[in-house]
Parts: sequence; C-alpha cells; structure tokens
Amino acid sequence: MKILKITIAVSALAANYAFASIVDNGLNGNIQTDSWGMLGGLYGTSSSTWTNNISAQTSADTNASLSKTSGGHYSATMGLYSWGGDSVLRITSGNPLNNANSVVFNIRTNSTHDSIANLHIGSNNYAPSASNSVIGESYESSFGTLTPTFTSYQWDLNGLGVNQTSDIVDLYVEFTAANHLSITGLQLDQSDVYNVASTVVPVPAAAWLFGSALLGLTVIKRK
Repeated sequence: MKILKITIAVSALAANYAFASIVDNGLNGNIQTDSWGMLGGLYGTSSSTWTNNISAQTSADTNASLSKTSGGHYSATMGLYSWGGDSVLRITSGNPLNNANSVVFNIRTNSTHDSIANLHIGSNNYAPSASNSVIGESYESSFGTLTPTFTSYQWDLNGLGVNQTSDIVDLYVEFTAANHLSITGLQLDQSDVYNVASTVVPVPAAAWLFGSALLGLTVIKRK
C-alpha cells in the first residue's frame, strides 16, 4: 500500500512537470502564465470544427482557453497538425492580469514558421513590439529525433498607448498556423512590469523526465 501511494504521488509529480511552462522568458514583476504544454491526442479537436475549446493546462487563470476560428488544425499524436490548409488559432486570457504592461506569447513547433501573432485588446489589435526564436533541445519521439523551435512575440502595452487600468477588459492573441505546421506547445505570459524578454529559454527535457526517474527509483526500492 505504501508503494502504491508513492507511485501515485510520483505520477502526479510527473504530470505537473509535463504540463509546466514551456519556456522561461525572464520577465520581472507580478506574472501570470497560461500554458499549453501537451497538445497531442486531445479529445474533441477535429480537423473541421472543435467541439470544445482547450483550457490552459497550467494557469492561474481558470478561464484561459485555446480555440480555432478557421482552418484544419486538430490534435494528432505529436501536437496540433493540419494537412487541410492554414488555420487561425486564438489564445484567450479570460481574466487579464491587473495593470498588465507586458505580454509575451510563445509557440513551440517542430519546424520554423513565419506567421506573426497579433494581440487583441477590446476592438484594437497590435503587432508585436519585439520577437525572437531559438532552436531547442532535441528529443526522441515515435517519429525519430525532433528539434523544436521556440518563437516568442512580445508587446510593450505602455509603449503602444494602452491604458492598463481601463483598456484591458479582454485580451487574446491570434495567429495563423500554416498547413503542415505541427504545434506542440503554447504559452501566454502577462506581467505588470515591462522588460524585454531578451532570451527564450526552453524548459529542459530533463525536467520533464524527472518524474519518470523518481518512479524508477521507487521500483528499485521495492525490489
């Protein structure tokens, strides 16, 4: 019984690591992060219309969601994928951070892409103030060795003339996912302090596997 309890606890820990934030943006201040770290094999995401929006898997905002407004992306084995044309995806913060000053949106894909994300606040939309990308660590999958690309878009709300105390009543990001693009992770960060996210630091794959390692130790201890 004791071993069973430990195994359950380790499984929960592994799940927490698997759904952790996909990147560290190095932001300061009060930060709210909504993250979709596992986008493969999800129920209800057909190639035409989605039955339900996808709630953030790690979030302080229980209303944050991922939706598709058009196109063919659906949840395949490795992530959101389409062979039926481009898709427009929307990431909504149902409860925007109070006095938000900086917004950062990250996309983790299995190949490079050139779509520019746009931030929507009320009836206005804004192009990114800054962007960058980085090639992450390689990892093994059923399709062989994959090297994800992390692309980051950032908005300086004060620099864009957004009044943080009155204008931000709703907030979402939209971007076009090209045909055949595989999306394995998404993250929306909000901070009440603006500092340039100078580097996109992928969460090490070793951290995601930490729970599995602990499970192995548990089995060894039982023997």
